[in-house]
Amino acid sequence: MWASAAATNAADGVRLAALPLLATALTRDPRLIAGLTVAGTLPWLLLSIPAGVLVDRVDRRSALLFTAAARAVVLGVVTLAVAGGHVTLPLLYLAAFLLGAGEVVFDNVAQTLVPSLVGAGALDRANARLHVSEVAGNDIAGPGLGGLLYAAAAAAPFALGTACYAGAAALVLRLDGTFRPARGAGPGISATAEMVEGVRWLRHQPVLRRLAWIAGAVMLLNSAATAVLVLFAKQDLGLGDAGYGALLSATMGGFLLGGAVAPRLRRHLPLNRALAAVIAVAATSQFAVGLTSRPVATAAALACGTAAFGTASILLVGVRQTLVPDRLLGRVNGLYRFCGLGAVPIGAALGGVLASAHGVRAPFLLGGAAMLVVAAAAARLPRGA
Repeated sequence: MWASAAATNAADGVRLAALPLLATALTRDPRLIAGLTVAGTLPWLLLSIPAGVLVDRVDRRSALLFTAAARAVVLGVVTLAVAGGHVTLPLLYLAAFLLGAGEVVFDNVAQTLVPSLVGAGALDRANARLHVSEVAGNDIAGPGLGGLLYAAAAAAPFALGTACYAGAAALVLRLDGTFRPARGAGPGISATAEMVEGVRWLRHQPVLRRLAWIAGAVMLLNSAATAVLVLFAKQDLGLGDAGYGALLSATMGGFLLGGAVAPRLRRHLPLNRALAAVIAVAATSQFAVGLTSRPVATAAALACGTAAFGTASILLVGVRQTLVPDRLLGRVNGLYRFCGLGAVPIGAALGGVLASAHGVRAPFLLGGAAMLVVAAAAARLPRGA
């Protein structure tokens, strides 16, 4: 599973850089560029909860296989369109949506499988190791390579991504065992009823419910800025295609630090103080980006922000895996993704509007201010959480 997830995240990282660069070759309108992020993340808003129900009803290995293979087909079509000179923005939006839909299912399944593979006492360490290994492809090597390949040949990064998705599907075939939920749906129980059960369970868990809203607020504010990052890099920093890929790689390197810090932070601080601290760091990084015009300073500030986001993500995953029963874990993970990643398309649309009206720095500066409010809300969580 680890190797398959790593291959999939490498493909995600390559397209993370290549798709926005391809879009800027078609338009420089911030709203249309942000629209690509909206299309790619809209599945988190629409499909997170149904995907959670699916993960709690089917063999999780089969779900991994299907989503990896489907994404290989979709990105293969994009590769052929780029090579043939037939790319349009509607095609990019459709591909981004379908690739995002596959990611919704794949990531939920991968996260839900972890407690089946390691003991409860090793969850934080296992999540951190998986996080670091995935970041190496998704957030460091992938974006940098995607930018370099795009600068050399526009179709090249998409061809590589297609191969990575296909390789991930092949690796899933080698995963031994049957990975059905501890207790599947009973006779006559509909998917809707299971969805309602998950919502009802989470609604009666005050700490988990508040954490879901905090995650959503942070993701909305962050996505408002990152949706127009490619325009900020090209217009304000003067970077080219390869430079933008390098900026992403340097930025996402912060996730490695987050993976190393999270287990130690959780051992020494209660959850409320740990979350408040890392969200405050993320807010500071947003301010710093909005106030600088130097590529190196921008990369350093963004890396600090991604370290904070990575730390917060690992902390939240560990809490869910500890507190949520296995038979509900897929659904609760889906609800969290609905609140967190489902906020990304809303934030991206907001960022495009803000950048169009007030310049590409506005989402960073306003997002940083709002994120300080979220940090204060995190500090008010029960100390024993």
